[in-house]
Amino acid sequence: MQVLIDYLQVMIARKDWHGVSDAANDLREMEAEMRSLEWKPNRDVEYDVVENADDVGIRCNEHPDAPHGFMRDASHSAGRYVCECESWEPPKEKQKPVAYITGFHNGHCVIQPTDPAVVLPAGMALYRAPTEWVGLKDEEMSEVVNRLQQQVEKPAE
Repeated sequence: MQVLIDYLQVMIARKDWHGVSDAANDLREMEAEMRSLEWKPNRDVEYDVVENADDVGIRCNEHPDAPHGFMRDASHSAGRYVCECESWEPPKEKQKPVAYITGFHNGHCVIQPTDPAVVLPAGMALYRAPTEWVGLKDEEMSEVVNRLQQQVEKPAE
Protein backbone atom coordinates (compact mmCIF):
# COMPACT_ATOMS: atom_id res chain seq x y z
CA MET A 1 0.00 0.00 0.00
CA GLN A 2 2.88 2.36 0.81
CA VAL A 3 4.27 1.81 -2.69
CA LEU A 4 1.00 3.08 -4.17
CA ILE A 5 1.00 6.09 -1.84
CA ASP A 6 4.56 6.91 -2.94
CA TYR A 7 3.54 6.45 -6.57
CA LEU A 8 0.53 8.74 -6.00
CA GLN A 9 2.80 11.46 -4.59
CA VAL A 10 5.10 11.18 -7.60
CA MET A 11 2.14 11.49 -9.96
CA ILE A 12 0.95 14.59 -8.08
CA ALA A 13 4.41 16.13 -8.35
CA ARG A 14 4.43 15.40 -12.10
CA LYS A 15 0.84 16.71 -12.42
CA ASP A 16 -0.12 13.43 -14.11
CA TRP A 17 -3.79 13.43 -13.17
CA HIS A 18 -4.53 10.13 -14.90
CA GLY A 19 -1.80 8.50 -12.81
CA VAL A 20 -3.24 10.15 -9.69
CA SER A 21 -6.70 8.80 -10.51
CA ASP A 22 -5.39 5.28 -11.19
CA ALA A 23 -3.39 5.18 -7.96
CA ALA A 24 -6.27 6.59 -5.92
CA ASN A 25 -8.67 4.01 -7.38
CA ASP A 26 -6.22 1.19 -6.61
CA LEU A 27 -5.81 2.46 -3.04
CA ARG A 28 -9.58 2.64 -2.60
CA GLU A 29 -9.99 -0.95 -3.83
CA MET A 30 -7.22 -2.19 -1.56
CA GLU A 31 -8.72 -0.39 1.43
CA ALA A 32 -12.14 -1.92 0.69
CA GLU A 33 -10.61 -5.39 0.59
CA MET A 34 -8.68 -4.84 3.82
CA ARG A 35 -11.73 -4.11 5.93
CA SER A 36 -15.24 -5.35 5.77
CA LEU A 37 -17.49 -2.58 4.62
CA GLU A 38 -20.52 -1.80 6.69
CA TRP A 39 -23.10 0.10 4.70
CA LYS A 40 -24.56 3.17 6.34
CA PRO A 41 -27.37 4.93 4.49
CA ASN A 42 -26.98 8.49 3.31
CA ARG A 43 -29.42 10.55 5.40
CA ASP A 44 -30.13 12.90 2.45
CA VAL A 45 -31.56 10.13 0.25
CA GLU A 46 -34.83 8.34 0.77
CA TYR A 47 -34.34 4.59 0.56
CA ASP A 48 -36.96 1.95 -0.05
CA VAL A 49 -37.15 -0.41 2.89
CA VAL A 50 -36.68 -3.96 1.69
CA GLU A 51 -37.48 -6.59 4.28
CA ASN A 52 -36.48 -9.51 2.09
CA ALA A 53 -34.15 -8.86 -0.84
CA ASP A 54 -35.38 -12.02 -2.56
CA ASP A 55 -38.86 -10.48 -2.83
CA VAL A 56 -37.58 -7.80 -5.22
CA GLY A 57 -35.13 -10.04 -7.08
CA ILE A 58 -31.98 -8.83 -5.33
CA ARG A 59 -29.62 -11.68 -4.53
CA CYS A 60 -25.92 -11.89 -3.96
CA ASN A 61 -24.04 -13.90 -6.53
CA GLU A 62 -23.12 -17.19 -4.86
CA HIS A 63 -20.11 -17.89 -7.09
CA PRO A 64 -17.02 -18.38 -4.86
CA ASP A 65 -15.00 -15.83 -6.87
CA ALA A 66 -17.71 -13.14 -6.93
CA PRO A 67 -16.55 -9.85 -5.38
CA HIS A 68 -18.66 -8.33 -2.63
CA GLY A 69 -18.58 -4.70 -1.66
CA PHE A 70 -20.53 -1.46 -1.53
CA MET A 71 -21.00 0.34 -4.85
CA ARG A 72 -21.60 3.92 -3.75
CA ASP A 73 -22.83 5.54 -7.00
CA ALA A 74 -25.02 2.61 -7.99
CA SER A 75 -26.51 2.47 -4.49
CA HIS A 76 -27.38 6.16 -4.54
CA SER A 77 -28.93 5.86 -8.00
CA ALA A 78 -30.94 2.77 -7.08
CA GLY A 79 -31.91 4.03 -3.63
CA ARG A 80 -30.76 0.77 -2.07
CA TYR A 81 -27.59 -1.12 -1.23
CA VAL A 82 -25.94 -2.38 -4.42
CA CYS A 83 -23.27 -5.05 -4.11
CA GLU A 84 -20.39 -5.47 -6.60
CA CYS A 85 -21.49 -9.04 -7.21
CA GLU A 86 -24.77 -7.96 -8.85
CA SER A 87 -23.05 -7.01 -12.11
CA TRP A 88 -20.15 -9.50 -11.89
CA GLU A 89 -19.91 -12.41 -14.31
CA PRO A 90 -17.52 -15.34 -13.99
CA PRO A 91 -14.59 -15.26 -16.40
CA LYS A 92 -15.26 -16.82 -19.74
CA GLU A 93 -13.68 -20.16 -20.50
CA LYS A 94 -10.32 -19.82 -22.18
CA GLN A 95 -10.37 -20.50 -25.88
CA LYS A 96 -8.39 -23.43 -27.19
CA PRO A 97 -6.19 -23.07 -30.27
CA VAL A 98 -7.66 -24.25 -33.56
CA ALA A 99 -4.31 -24.44 -35.36
CA TYR A 100 -0.55 -23.98 -35.02
CA ILE A 101 2.03 -22.58 -37.42
CA THR A 102 4.34 -25.49 -38.16
CA GLY A 103 6.76 -23.72 -40.50
CA PHE A 104 7.12 -21.93 -43.82
CA HIS A 105 7.08 -23.17 -47.41
CA ASN A 106 7.75 -20.99 -50.47
CA GLY A 107 7.33 -17.84 -48.34
CA HIS A 108 3.98 -18.89 -46.85
CA CYS A 109 3.04 -20.11 -43.38
CA VAL A 110 2.21 -23.79 -43.02
CA ILE A 111 -0.73 -24.11 -40.63
CA GLN A 112 -1.66 -27.39 -38.95
CA PRO A 113 -5.16 -27.65 -37.39
CA THR A 114 -5.20 -29.11 -33.87
CA ASP A 115 -8.07 -31.39 -34.92
CA PRO A 116 -7.13 -33.26 -38.14
CA ALA A 117 -10.83 -33.64 -39.00
CA VAL A 118 -11.24 -29.85 -39.28
CA VAL A 119 -10.76 -28.25 -42.67
CA LEU A 120 -9.69 -24.61 -42.49
CA PRO A 121 -10.97 -22.75 -45.55
CA ALA A 122 -8.53 -20.72 -47.66
CA GLY A 123 -8.56 -17.08 -46.58
CA MET A 124 -9.84 -17.84 -43.06
CA ALA A 125 -8.71 -15.17 -40.60
CA LEU A 126 -6.79 -16.43 -37.57
CA TYR A 127 -6.32 -14.18 -34.55
CA ARG A 128 -3.69 -14.15 -31.86
CA ALA A 129 -4.99 -14.96 -28.39
CA PRO A 130 -5.05 -11.85 -26.18
CA THR A 131 -2.45 -11.73 -23.44
CA GLU A 132 -3.54 -11.05 -19.87
CA TRP A 133 -2.01 -8.27 -17.78
CA VAL A 134 -0.57 -9.84 -14.65
CA GLY A 135 0.41 -6.62 -12.87
CA LEU A 136 3.61 -5.50 -11.23
CA LYS A 137 5.16 -7.15 -8.20
CA ASP A 138 5.89 -4.94 -5.18
CA GLU A 139 9.61 -4.88 -6.05
CA GLU A 140 8.87 -3.81 -9.64
CA MET A 141 6.46 -1.11 -8.44
CA SER A 142 9.10 0.17 -5.99
CA GLU A 143 11.63 0.36 -8.81
CA VAL A 144 9.20 2.32 -10.99
CA VAL A 145 8.41 4.73 -8.14
CA ASN A 146 12.13 5.24 -7.42
CA ARG A 147 12.87 6.01 -11.07
CA LEU A 148 9.95 8.44 -11.28
CA GLN A 149 11.07 10.18 -8.07
CA GLN A 150 14.58 10.54 -9.50
CA GLN A 151 13.14 12.13 -12.66
CA VAL A 152 10.99 14.53 -10.64
CA GLU A 153 13.82 15.49 -8.30
CA LYS A 154 16.34 15.82 -11.15
CA PRO A 155 17.14 19.53 -11.75
CA ALA A 156 16.25 20.91 -15.20
CA GLU A 157 19.27 21.23 -17.46
